[in-house]
Amino acid sequence: MHVSLLVNPASGKGAGRTLGEHLASALALSGHGVTPVDLGGEPGEFITRLRHATAQSDVLVVVGGDGTVHHALPGLLGGRAALYHCGMGTENLFCREFGMVPEPARVVAAVGRGLVREIDVAEVARPNGVHRPFAIMAGMGPDAGVIRRLHRARRGPISHASYLWPVVQELFDPCLPTVRIEVDGTEVVPPTRGWPLVANMRQFALRLDPAPMADPADGMLDLVFMPGSDGFAAAGWAISAKSGEHVRSPNFIHVRGSRVRVRTEEPGTWLQCDGEAIGDAAGWRELGFRIAGSRLRVLIP
Repeated sequence: MHVSLLVNPASGKGAGRTLGEHLASALALSGHGVTPVDLGGEPGEFITRLRHATAQSDVLVVVGGDGTVHHALPGLLGGRAALYHCGMGTENLFCREFGMVPEPARVVAAVGRGLVREIDVAEVARPNGVHRPFAIMAGMGPDAGVIRRLHRARRGPISHASYLWPVVQELFDPCLPTVRIEVDGTEVVPPTRGWPLVANMRQFALRLDPAPMADPADGMLDLVFMPGSDGFAAAGWAISAKSGEHVRSPNFIHVRGSRVRVRTEEPGTWLQCDGEAIGDAAGWRELGFRIAGSRLRVLIP
């Protein structure tokens, strides 16, 4: 087997670089070819390098957080390389979904078995007309607000503690847009203020998991909407989601479909995908979500 290895050297407060070196040695000792992929440069240059490397590889091992996986998606879709995520970020939602472990011996064993599963990838059409793929979920509420605040203040590696002040700020000045939502052409949320999420997987930060019913291989998106007009209402939803009780609320909205359209008239609304702030979608008035035409191959532990 030939493996491409993509390492975010800043992940894990620098531990990602060390893990990458150990992985490269372990894979080589096991008889696998290893090609490193440079993460640097402009996004377009990085994707070109990644596509070239994965076109000649059976597996892409990503050492980093969910953001590293997110930025690698355009270089993987439609290709033959299967993805294995060695989570070194704050949440590591992708590897949590599939039970992946960032240990060289476990990675070598998974490469040796070669068990691959194909999953859906979603995409969002941004205001500039460009489609951006995402694997886990997209949010347009307090989650996007927290990530936006963190992104603005970030100066280096982060931890769970880094989110504390942005969460407090969001509590008192939340991103809760008034939205109108359609799923497969049918209006499912009339103009209402609240927290919209489009999920491809059940995973979410701090194991809140507002869409625990989401399945990344069912060919559908899961639209979740939790109405509320202030930060304390959003906090209530978050607390109830921690225990899974939120799905019992008569106000909780969950609809599956292949296409989701979200509209708002509030120019300050933000978007996050897979925990990444999507800056060129800031101030959006309409976003469309759908399942991408190409599926993602995932190497199962």
